[in-house]
Amino acid sequence: MILLTMKFRPEIYVYQKNGVGYEYLKTIEVDIPDWVSYDPVEKDNSAQFYNGMLSKQVGVVSDILKVDDFFVVIYSKGIPEEKMPIDVNDSNTRALSRRKANPFYAAILDQDFKQLATDIQFPASSNFPNVVNKDGELVVSKIAGMSETEDDGIVLYKLRLEVE
Repeated sequence: MILLTMKFRPEIYVYQKNGVGYEYLKTIEVDIPDWVSYDPVEKDNSAQFYNGMLSKQVGVVSDILKVDDFFVVIYSKGIPEEKMPIDVNDSNTRALSRRKANPFYAAILDQDFKQLATDIQFPASSNFPNVVNKDGELVVSKIAGMSETEDDGIVLYKLRLEVE
């Protein structure tokens, strides 16, 4: 089975290997509250698409991870125009303020793609969650500039999915 996402929509496309190619099976809609979507434009007016994206940050599905018997969909919801941080001249400060306003979350799906949970927030200072170790833990690095405390060296969070 192959899972594919187009990043800017909370959807997963499921494919199955079929001989030398792949066969489309179904689309899974991930229900994410407050998802900020992009505004489509006519193809002959593509510049308008990028102009519209300057005033907000759209939601992104950044990864789909297999953890034990579950699929973990990693996403950020985006930032609507009315909550977009005020731009500053320094690109590092701007990027950090946008990251703080747009944290990473997880949605949990079972083997049949039934959505079990949504909006499980990662630690606020976590960097792109996209690694699962051999023990089934999500390993995430810490962004020092997004933390209240300073640490020497690299800090890694090891997060475990607990089923209740």
